[in-house]
Amino acid sequence: MNATNIDRNQQRFFSGSGAFMIPFLCMLLITGIPLVFMEMAFGQFASCGVVSVWSVCPLFEGVGWAMFVVSVLIAIYYNMIIAWTLYYLFASFTKTLPWSFCGVWSSDGCFEDRAEISNCTRFGGVWYNSSCKTMDSVGLEEFLHIQNITNHSSLEHHSPSDDYFHKVVLDITKGINDMGEVRWELALCLLLAWLLVCICLAKGIKTSGKAVYVTAFFPYLVLTILLVRGVTLKGSGDGILYFLTPQWDQLLNAKVWADAAVQIFFSLSPCWGGLITLSSYNKFHNNCMLDAVLVSVMDCLTSVFAGLVIFAIIGYMANELHVGVKEVATEGAGLAFVVYPEIVTKLPVSQLWSILFFAMLITLGLGTQVILIFTCVNFSPTKYDTYVFPAWADGLGFILTLTSILAIPAVGLFKLFMEMRNTRHSFLQCARKLLKPLPKWGPALKEHRLERATIDDIDVSAFESQVPLTISSVNGINSSFPHPTNSRL
Repeated sequence: MNATNIDRNQQRFFSGSGAFMIPFLCMLLITGIPLVFMEMAFGQFASCGVVSVWSVCPLFEGVGWAMFVVSVLIAIYYNMIIAWTLYYLFASFTKTLPWSFCGVWSSDGCFEDRAEISNCTRFGGVWYNSSCKTMDSVGLEEFLHIQNITNHSSLEHHSPSDDYFHKVVLDITKGINDMGEVRWELALCLLLAWLLVCICLAKGIKTSGKAVYVTAFFPYLVLTILLVRGVTLKGSGDGILYFLTPQWDQLLNAKVWADAAVQIFFSLSPCWGGLITLSSYNKFHNNCMLDAVLVSVMDCLTSVFAGLVIFAIIGYMANELHVGVKEVATEGAGLAFVVYPEIVTKLPVSQLWSILFFAMLITLGLGTQVILIFTCVNFSPTKYDTYVFPAWADGLGFILTLTSILAIPAVGLFKLFMEMRNTRHSFLQCARKLLKPLPKWGPALKEHRLERATIDDIDVSAFESQVPLTISSVNGINSSFPHPTNSRL
């Protein structure tokens, strides 16, 4: 389970509702489970990390380095999301949630209740500066002035949670050319996020394995509590019905199928190396096929479970605001930090639900710090809301992306060059050799190597530089094997 089950996956359901499950399940069977099984089998068989495992085919060792680079790049920004969550968690320990009202930091279009805007428009008023302005309340001249401002500036209405996220937490500027000042509160939260990650990894797999007991089970506990609370709220049934009712026409929309494929990669995280690294610690005879199926299916069921929780509360919110569920269930980049915080303000004892929700997000973030993968998409100018990033910013993004992709051909060409220089063989001869596993490829432990081949089938010359262990083959011939290495790279 990871943060995409709570945030990103629910955005997909907004467009296709229950119909999204059909392409999602198809992509799970076609790409998700096969890729997860392949990577888990790779890591478990060789007991190696993302680079060493490619001794099975040295020409493509660059794939391992590409996975490594992707993990490094994504870890840099993914921890910032954990920092945002920590900021919200600390802000939840207040008498009144700071994003539950329009403050001095709010925009002119801020509103505390969606129904207020609807009522204001119905009675011929204009919503401006966090209140309804009518001809009777401000006078004809002032009313015409406000009406002129809102008409010409295309004033957008924002909820307090929206303004709080963009104007207080992020203190977002007009563009990437204006970097703004350092947000020291966020900087300290980011430092704390990295400290938490270091604590989880203090003693390698031992401490991270113990941390999983919290990061894996705590989110399910919180989701169960939220679901029990959600279904007792008036209107929750409407939200769940919207979630489960399929919009069959969306199956003809190619974007829904593309979203399903993207979500599989975000949710299961194949192709970035984490599955190979973790499975390298499995026992050699572990049933990795069963693990791959269970992990993939449980991930899918978790997304549905989280959807029931979220849409139950969204149904309650729609009932309170006297609007349709679809109007509340809007998607966006700040779903976890705009829509969900707004929802908890409508619940009794909102501080408790806010603390539980953001504590859950923190455990998910810590458990999946490097979960996201690189995905190729058709190029279009990068946007955030209405702001279009300049060309140089897109260029910088492509350079960072290529640092991972270029490792694949670069390492392959380097291996070919060194092989041709050392052996003086032709290009094709060297390519054929590099497409074959190295002599040392195979299980890391001696007893596991003996299970897959006899002594005569194994080339031990690759290990002559290491300390030998004398063993007897089935034919009575003595041979030498090395001590297994502990390298996980």
